[in-house]
Amino acid sequence: MIQRLLISLALVAATIALVPQVARAADLPSCKNGDPVVWVNTSSHVYHLPGDPYYGKTKAGAYECESAAVASGAHASGSKHATTTSAASPAPVMSPTPKPKKKHHQAVASPSPSTTP
Repeated sequence: MIQRLLISLALVAATIALVPQVARAADLPSCKNGDPVVWVNTSSHVYHLPGDPYYGKTKAGAYECESAAVASGAHASGSKHATTTSAASPAPVMSPTPKPKKKHHQAVASPSPSTTP
């Protein structure tokens, strides 16, 4: 009986260890309105917004307000060293100037036949 109980407890403990941890309300910081809670990978200093596949899933990390993450030197995922508070507008995308088309097989005007009197 005790052996079965110990085996059951071991299985429950192993299952709990394998289930990814879900953030509790106590784990999340309270941020100002408009300042989202982000997951900061403390090893790479990259932060992930809610909806990002790595949000809350990297081995080393913590929940922070985005402003605190940026202040600590972290940058947004997918944008190396870019911040979301940048005032600079992105550079306009220039399309290449089309080259004039070459006319292949252009008909050459032949001289008109001369008329002899």
